[in-house]
Amino acid sequence: MKKQINPTTKAHLLRGAFYLLLLLAVSAIPFALAQSRSRGTTKRSVGKPLSQTIQVLNPASGVAHAAPPSTRAVGASAAESPAGIPVQGHAGLPATSNVAAPASAIGLRINPPMPQAPNVVLYDQINNPAPTPGGVTSQDFEPVNDAFDSFAADDFVVPAGQTWNITEVDVSGEYSVGGGPAASFHVFFYQDSATLPGTLVATRLANPYSGGANALITLTSQVTLTPGTYWVAVQSRQDFTPAGQWFWDNRAIISNSGAAWQNPGGGFGVGCLTYGRKTTCLPTQNGPDQLFRLVGTLGGASPTPTATPTPTATPGGCQFHVLIVYADTEGLPTQLQSEIQAEPNVIAVDLFDANVGTPTLGQLQQYQIVVPFSNSTFLDPDTLGNNLADYVDGGGIVVQYGFAFYGPGQPYGVNGRWVTGNYNPYSYSTNLQGNAFSLGTFNAGHPLMAGVTTLNSNFANIVTLAAGATEVAADNLGDSLVAYRPVSGGHTTVGVTAYVGAASTQSGHWGRVIVNAGNWLANCQGGTPRPAARLHGKMNHPCWPPGPLHQEQWPTTSSTCSPASTAVATKLETTTSTAACGLRERPSQSGTPRVKRRLSATTSMCRVGTIASNLVAQSILCRSITALLTLGAMA
Repeated sequence: MKKQINPTTKAHLLRGAFYLLLLLAVSAIPFALAQSRSRGTTKRSVGKPLSQTIQVLNPASGVAHAAPPSTRAVGASAAESPAGIPVQGHAGLPATSNVAAPASAIGLRINPPMPQAPNVVLYDQINNPAPTPGGVTSQDFEPVNDAFDSFAADDFVVPAGQTWNITEVDVSGEYSVGGGPAASFHVFFYQDSATLPGTLVATRLANPYSGGANALITLTSQVTLTPGTYWVAVQSRQDFTPAGQWFWDNRAIISNSGAAWQNPGGGFGVGCLTYGRKTTCLPTQNGPDQLFRLVGTLGGASPTPTATPTPTATPGGCQFHVLIVYADTEGLPTQLQSEIQAEPNVIAVDLFDANVGTPTLGQLQQYQIVVPFSNSTFLDPDTLGNNLADYVDGGGIVVQYGFAFYGPGQPYGVNGRWVTGNYNPYSYSTNLQGNAFSLGTFNAGHPLMAGVTTLNSNFANIVTLAAGATEVAADNLGDSLVAYRPVSGGHTTVGVTAYVGAASTQSGHWGRVIVNAGNWLANCQGGTPRPAARLHGKMNHPCWPPGPLHQEQWPTTSSTCSPASTAVATKLETTTSTAACGLRERPSQSGTPRVKRRLSATTSMCRVGTIASNLVAQSILCRSITALLTLGAMA
């Protein structure tokens, strides 16, 4: 007969094995998180926040030519740049960047005139200029200097469902001291190929222009582009003798992919005989992108005065420039950027890395919509909050995404006057959602949810509505997802609790919610923004049953219901605490119990800053610890 193990001894053995597993997990997870962080930091934005005042050029004047010629490129030594790139100073050869006295500043017009109907602005990134003098050479020289012929190019996206007939390309630029004017400008369009210019799709040579170095270039014939990613290269046709050089001005932040550059003749001796990333070919460049704007019409290849406008665009309505202000060392929010850009009437979507800088009020005011979110710490969350509050006071639209509701008083949240002045749509907390979720109940009749049917992610803040805020949508786990809040001055802010950055697994209409906020709050569709009816802080859904908050119920369908489909599952607010992260028990809509992890940073094991560098890393750590503690409790 086998000897039975004493139950007490067995329990001690199981508990000892569990604590050994827990110790191993806590020891090993930081190494895994460190590997994740090291991979994420390689994807940081090359865009730098603009720190100096933007100067506005007098439209009636050209570029100042007060300084004598210099023998060095901007930011380089007299002989060569830090990267060993030859610069001007050898018998007056062309330079890769402009030359001027250090104390001189070249005026930059950042607001070219609006086009006349029927033309509209199709795409615009003439904003956030890098310091001048600067720029990058992009010029067709006379034959004796052909080896120095070069091309700069930048990319843009034609959204799905649209056709662009481009008739004008506007650029901000500058002449070398005593230089100019250009004889004309060449313009080239390419298809995208792995984030660089690929197949040439259109060439327009010797185009006339107006406006001096800040050239408004009229194409000799329109260029029609269907949906996709493209590159435009602009090249001045200008003899070095006697007209010097033209430089295409740089942009301090990046949209889509960074600008490209090539010097097919190799005269500058830097390589890049075919297109390469500009900042790799020319490391001394002071901005990753170029300043340009595309003008034309929306529609078919040969529009007529009686042509029917495409249903996906309303040229007479609002047009949006959107700025994503992010703090996330896991990578760039390119998926969210593309989702916004795909929406009608979005001209451009730019990125600002608020982990390394803070946008000024002036920078924010160049955009109609600003979208702040975090996963890492903001460099200055108080100043960011102050500037966002000032921006809303001036009529700007802010859609605050997760994890920017993390707090209070934490550097992951938007703080300052944004919170003290009651602009935040949600009250802050340190509870995080780490399970996959989708769109649950929502008010389909509210403008914020127009055309929104799918919202999926796997990370979010778990927060409650701020005073006076109204919920418009919840996720399928029962937590609030989208809300808005009337604020001072008759303005409104919008909040989305989901984190949809680089570390998330997300899909759906996240960009549409943002553009819907713009259409609604800018009153693009006419009428007056009207709050939706509320019931206990929730939207007044036709199938939402009455009852006190602790017995709230949800309908089985997302936005509509029938008498036959009004079965509901009661949400049980029973909470089970553990030594680390809490577990909240809730039934699923099918009636099968499920465990939903509420990831809290209230204990030593789950506190941010101990062994987790960002909130996604923290949530993964908490989830692992919770699973081990649950296993131990079962033992």
